[in-house]
Amino acid sequence: MRKIYLDKPVLVSQNPNEPMRAGGWQNPSIRNADGVLYIRFRGVKDAYENLDGANRNPVYRSTDGGSTWEQEKNNAKAWAMAQKPIANGDRVTFEGPGYITETSAFPKPAPERSGQNVKKPNFVGVYTNDEIRPFVGDEALAHSLICRRIKKGTDEMEVHKCKVDWKNAKGNVLIYNGYVSISQYLCGEYRVDKDGTIYMPASGMMLLPDGSLASRYSSMFFLKSTDNGYSWEYVGGIPYKEEYNVPNAIEVEGFMECCFEIAEDGSFFTIMRSGSLSPYVRGDDEHPAPKCFIAYSYDKGKTWTTPEVFYDYGILPRSTKLSDGTFLMTSGRPDVYIRLSKDKLGKDWGEVIHVLEVPEKDKYLAYEQYTCSNNGVCAYDDHTAFVTYSDLQAKTPDGVRANSIFVRKITITEE
Repeated sequence: MRKIYLDKPVLVSQNPNEPMRAGGWQNPSIRNADGVLYIRFRGVKDAYENLDGANRNPVYRSTDGGSTWEQEKNNAKAWAMAQKPIANGDRVTFEGPGYITETSAFPKPAPERSGQNVKKPNFVGVYTNDEIRPFVGDEALAHSLICRRIKKGTDEMEVHKCKVDWKNAKGNVLIYNGYVSISQYLCGEYRVDKDGTIYMPASGMMLLPDGSLASRYSSMFFLKSTDNGYSWEYVGGIPYKEEYNVPNAIEVEGFMECCFEIAEDGSFFTIMRSGSLSPYVRGDDEHPAPKCFIAYSYDKGKTWTTPEVFYDYGILPRSTKLSDGTFLMTSGRPDVYIRLSKDKLGKDWGEVIHVLEVPEKDKYLAYEQYTCSNNGVCAYDDHTAFVTYSDLQAKTPDGVRANSIFVRKITITEE
């Protein structure tokens, strides 16, 4: 039987001057670059504050297996170089589309696709590509991803737009806040198949073949690139359905974030959050948190199995593949938890292990005082991995409460 053992937490960095809710020293991610570990986290409350400063997104490095950590001097470059190369040796990251154009001349969307009863702030409606093309043009519609690329053998970053072919997607444009925006936004890390094809998840409002909304909440989409990320095409998606959560669940949002993996046999699976459980919405056992779901694809993302409940709650699911083909995943809110797959297909999962646990009395009412719940995980070697997370109750050596970033080593054993 495979089991998870968690080492004691190791402090990466802390700041006693940050507020618990929406402050800095939160939202950590972790990467392994040939045995050197890197952790990046949010270092300022306002994303636009101190834009180029050292603490906007500080990066820390460990060269001794996570025992000690030092801050990097060039955060952006260090984090980019820590990204695993794709098939051609380039290191790439992608950003979703921004606004395309103002909407003053736009017609109203079809009534069955309007914002009525759609739970999205300032949402007006979903349009098909053909409906929107006369107003924005082919180029604006097609160039809907931005790539940051460090080519093999260099350390300089290039930024370029990527074309996305949405011809197989029914509706992929919405109007929001008076501007046209591509509906799908990137919501999880990409993965590279054995043949070098890159697959990436996105989330947004989905239309069914009859032109109606799949749901008043977001659904999941999948894109692929066969030219090392220079261009993309829509592959398939997973519509969210109202019955997936109980009617009185709080802050249901649909499939908004996910982790996505390619198994040893070439099949795919994705674990998706369906709600936020934000600190501003209070629930209880009668009004539970939205659940995490898992779905599988056996045709490279074109079709997917009906989503099944993976766990009772969770935001920002993240995952990593160990060298033996099994998987670790993390998620959180109200706390932080981790699960290990017992097989190489992501079908048989072990028990939930809580990395940082929130007391039951504070589960719905004060969990944001313990952690932001966002976290990261990465494989390290054949039988170890690392998870990083925030602890908002930690103390400095002087006994002062401080927002803190920790890392814990995970050891996988056979018993």
